[in-house]
Amino acid sequence: MPGKHAPESPASFILSVGRAAAGALIVLGVVAVIAIAATGGGGKKPAAQTTTPRPTVSTHPTVSSTPSTSITPSATASTSNLASITVDVLNGTQRSGLATTLANKLKSDGYTVKKVDNQKAHQALTTIYYKAGFKAAADALLAKHPELKRVAQAPASQTVTLTVVIGDDYKAA
Repeated sequence: MPGKHAPESPASFILSVGRAAAGALIVLGVVAVIAIAATGGGGKKPAAQTTTPRPTVSTHPTVSSTPSTSITPSATASTSNLASITVDVLNGTQRSGLATTLANKLKSDGYTVKKVDNQKAHQALTTIYYKAGFKAAADALLAKHPELKRVAQAPASQTVTLTVVIGDDYKAA
């Protein structure tokens, strides 16, 4: 006969160990998200940091004990942070000069523009394509320049952080 504190069956012991392991993994996941947010995504740190608000990470426990996390990018980013974001600007329309004009705006914002060119294929919809892991950077660019309309994940072959392809719907702001 099992004692007062002994497990009733081997299955309940395994369930208890599983719950403990799941809890430990959740805690490790939250710590990893906080560490990534605190280091700016693991990329290179700019040489000179200015005082800007850091992204905030909040956790909200749910009934299932699985925390949901959300990262809120700062509303204002410093020029040194933007300089680490590389951008290609491509014109997918028949209207000349759009890519150059937009590239100059992005440079004045502090972005590092790598390439300004025409896209080989016609583009109907203006889109910011982001490299995997850089959706927040694309969303921040869209917030600053709503005329860019939308964001989408880029193919894995994209080497720059963001590629802006100007489409027929583009109206310069």
